Amino acid sequence: MEALFTYFIKVNGLLITFFLAYYFLLRKETFFNKNRWFLLLGLFASVLLPLITFTKTIWVEPSPVVYETFSNDFVPYIIENKIIEEPIDWNSILFYVYLGISVVFIVKILIEILSFFRIIKFGKRTKTSEAILIDNESNENPFSFFNHIVFNSQMFSEDELQHIISHENIHVKEKHSIDVLVSKVFCAIIWVNPIMWFYQKEMLQNLEYIADAKASVITQDKINYQKTLLKVVTNQHQLSITNQFYQSLIKKRIVMLNTNQSNQRKSWKYALILPVLSAFMLLFQVETVAQVKENLSSTNSKNNSSIITKNTSDEELKKLEKTYSVENQKLQITNVKRDKNGEIIEIKLTLDSGKTYNKVLERKSFEPINDIRIFVNSDGNNVQSVDFKEIDSKAAYAVETENISEYNYVSLDNLKKDGKEVVLIINGQIKGAEEKIKLLKNEKLGERKQISATEFKKKYHQKADKNKLYFEVKTMALDYEFVTTTFDVYDLIETRFQMKNEIVNDNQKALYYFNDKEITSKVAKNIKGELITEIIQILPNTTMVAEYGEKGKYGVVKINSETKSTRNKLYIINGKEVLQSEIPKGTTISLDGMINDLSNEEGIKKYGQKAKDGVLIFNGKSIFVTEEDQVKTEIESAKNEIDISKPEIERSRIEIEKENRKVISGGNWSDVEKELKKERELKAQQNLKLSTEELEVRRAKREKILNERRKLMEEKKKQLEIRRKEIEEKTKK
Repeated sequence: MEALFTYFIKVNGLLITFFLAYYFLLRKETFFNKNRWFLLLGLFASVLLPLITFTKTIWVEPSPVVYETFSNDFVPYIIENKIIEEPIDWNSILFYVYLGISVVFIVKILIEILSFFRIIKFGKRTKTSEAILIDNESNENPFSFFNHIVFNSQMFSEDELQHIISHENIHVKEKHSIDVLVSKVFCAIIWVNPIMWFYQKEMLQNLEYIADAKASVITQDKINYQKTLLKVVTNQHQLSITNQFYQSLIKKRIVMLNTNQSNQRKSWKYALILPVLSAFMLLFQVETVAQVKENLSSTNSKNNSSIITKNTSDEELKKLEKTYSVENQKLQITNVKRDKNGEIIEIKLTLDSGKTYNKVLERKSFEPINDIRIFVNSDGNNVQSVDFKEIDSKAAYAVETENISEYNYVSLDNLKKDGKEVVLIINGQIKGAEEKIKLLKNEKLGERKQISATEFKKKYHQKADKNKLYFEVKTMALDYEFVTTTFDVYDLIETRFQMKNEIVNDNQKALYYFNDKEITSKVAKNIKGELITEIIQILPNTTMVAEYGEKGKYGVVKINSETKSTRNKLYIINGKEVLQSEIPKGTTISLDGMINDLSNEEGIKKYGQKAKDGVLIFNGKSIFVTEEDQVKTEIESAKNEIDISKPEIERSRIEIEKENRKVISGGNWSDVEKELKKERELKAQQNLKLSTEELEVRRAKREKILNERRKLMEEKKKQLEIRRKEIEEKTKK
């Protein structure tokens, strides 16, 4: 919000600068066209220049820090969740109020555009080479908007009308309507700045100067042109989005018509804005960044250091990563989270030394972080080492990660809170002052419970110190390490196939098994949906995946055609109780109602122990559909489609034949019918004249065709029988 406010101030400052330059230097000059482009340039430059920034880097010598001077007493403490009352964000409220007023102005512009179209809708149109003339009977002043010129011919003589059209043609030809709309939009956005409204007024006045100067040259009658201007003064009803023949300040327009042309030598005034813009860019658009010199090698035992504060920018964090990544150690700064004020409340620093462990400093809190110092030690042999440490003791907790074989461990640093040492009792084990208790990485710390010194002494039979705080903590397993998807009888084959392919596409590098046999991801993608009853995903970076070694580092996906779990749900189908194990494999259920899923507890309460694995209640009428039934249904559906299509194909053939005949003969439909009838009669007469031998040949041909069709049908029946047997074998298995 602060950045937006700064940008807004800069935009308004530049607008005022351009307006003052025009008002005091250019307003009285007759460089009307140049003034037009100067004013437009002022609007767009005011918006764009504050977006352009330059960066100036100042290199500073790193501050020496002696590593041994850091005390081990600076350690984090446990952050307790506090309910913080959020203050009223007045900045956001003011922003939305301002935005709402801008929207009102924009809506007003749109209403005026609609009013313009309503005006021209009922007028008499005459199209010329330059514009569309709209003659209406309203009392509107003559005006133009883009390529439309609107006037009332009854209000003016022919000569006066010619002056008006010449004037408005200049507006149309030079597209002055664009300038009007641009100025209106800027006023809607920067309405709070009164200078913007004066700026718009000067823009519109200058457009009239341009049209007056050029129209008076075309008419060659400056006196009568001025009289026409005076005639329309009395009527002031107008649309603000249009170019008006009448504008207020008519005296200024007449004065400008009679003013001598300015000397071209005065064009130097336009250049006076350049030094002001240059000063603006140098003073406000150059950011100075202090960068620590990357002089990590030192022959002395000096130490270079930098400090991360709550206000350190993301760009500075990236530079620190680069600066403190030496040959044998790499610094990574991640998980950066900021509050509404842009202050860092969460951050993670990782130092990868390529050894069996990585050093990690992680801070999580609702409050801004304390300063973190990053430093480089260099001994007499020029052996460099990077390290970091928190300067204050107010933060969350730090962790140090070690990668030992296929397991990961986390060590907690000593903790402090409110200046007092914190003693942690993790899973009943007391953490000593310098002792580090290791936790499996697939575990996390649970709820922390503070106990009194008296309670600690009584429970753990050790001497308690009133200057220490005691917390009991239990470790908890992570939420999950694997995901199992088991398909029910109502899951369609297409659904199983699609879900499996989505998993494969998202885990291309994973290790795949089908019925405990290792396969490739390509083979997994081709497994048919009807073969899938269960998919198990073991996630990467978990303890479960460790048993698969290097192959399973990207996760493991197991696809089974037989469900490995012992789950046996109770189904209520058509009012009858059926266990999942009693339904043949490959069978689906077609239903016309909803499915209610009861939990184990609800199921046992209603149906007894047989519902211990849950209950699915199928509402409405349900039908068992075996795989064989599905194949038969598909074949029957294909046959029906062919039978239904035969009459349509025959009708289409006859229509095509008729159409061809009609096109060839040039006749009508009745002629075609007569031709086809004659042709059928002629064929019948020819058949009567055929000899017995010729008829026999034709019969033989037909018999041969019929035999071929019979063979095809027999072959199809055999294929269906083979398919039926395969389905029966699968069902038995």
